Amino acid sequence: MTVSEGQPTLSVDPEASLRAELTGAIAAAQIDIANAIAELARSGADSSSLNNQSHALQQLQKQIGSANLGSLLALRSDVTIAATSATALANQATSTAASAAANTNLTPSQRTRANIEALSRDLSEKRVLDPYLQFASAEDEEAYRKRERERDAEVKRALALRTPEGDRRATELVEDQLRDADAHGAERSPDFAAMLNQNTAAKDTLVNATPAAAPEASETKAPSREVSDIAAALRAAGLTGNAPAVDKSGHGLSFDKLSNPTRTVEGRS
Repeated sequence: MTVSEGQPTLSVDPEASLRAELTGAIAAAQIDIANAIAELARSGADSSSLNNQSHALQQLQKQIGSANLGSLLALRSDVTIAATSATALANQATSTAASAAANTNLTPSQRTRANIEALSRDLSEKRVLDPYLQFASAEDEEAYRKRERERDAEVKRALALRTPEGDRRATELVEDQLRDADAHGAERSPDFAAMLNQNTAAKDTLVNATPAAAPEASETKAPSREVSDIAAALRAAGLTGNAPAVDKSGHGLSFDKLSNPTRTVEGRS
C-alpha cells in the first residue's frame, strides 16, 4: 500500500518551534528565581531584586505569546540575556541565603569576624570597587596599590590573632582602605555605601562587646565563718591567751571579734 499522492506531509512550524524554545528558557529561569525567593524567605533575607526579575520575565513571556516569527527572532537575544541573568542572580541569592543560614550558628564575635573577612576578600581578591577607581597617573595608581597590599597583609595578620583587639584593628584597616578607594572614585560603585556600612556595623559590634572592667575588691573583709568557728572553739577550751589589743587601724587578732564577726567591737582604753 502506497501513500496517496494527495495526502499532506507533516512539516515543522518554525514559529511554533521558536516560541516553544523561548518559552521554555523563560520558564526554566522563573523556576530558578522562585526557588531562590523561597530560600531567601527561609533565611529572612530581602528578595525584592528577585521579585523584580521575576516580573520582568513575566512581561517577556507575554511578548513571546503574542509575537510573530519576525518578532520572535528579534526577541531571541533578549530572552537569552534575561534568562541567563535571572539564573545567575538566583544562584547568587541562594548562595547568600546559605551563608546567612550558616552564620546563624555562629557567635556574635565569629559572625563579625566572618563579615570582616568577607569585606577584605571583596576589596583585595574580588576587587569589586576596581571598575570605578580613577587615578591621576600611573604613579598615583602604583602608590594606591602599594597601600592596598600593605593594608591587606595587616588585615590578615590582625584577623589571625583571633582576638577582639585584632578584629577591631582589622576593621580600622578596612575602613582606611575604603576611604582611600573613596578618594579615587569608589563612591560611584553601588556596593560602596553598603560595604562602608557593613564595616562600621562590625566595628560598633566589637566596641559594644568589650567587657566592662571588673569593680575593685573592697580593701577590708569581714572575718570568714571558718575563722570565727575556730576562735569560738579556742575560747570554749579556755585558750584565750593574751591576745594583742586591736589597734585603731584594725590590725591584730581578737578572739572576741573573730567569734562574732557581725558584732561591733567597742573601743578599749
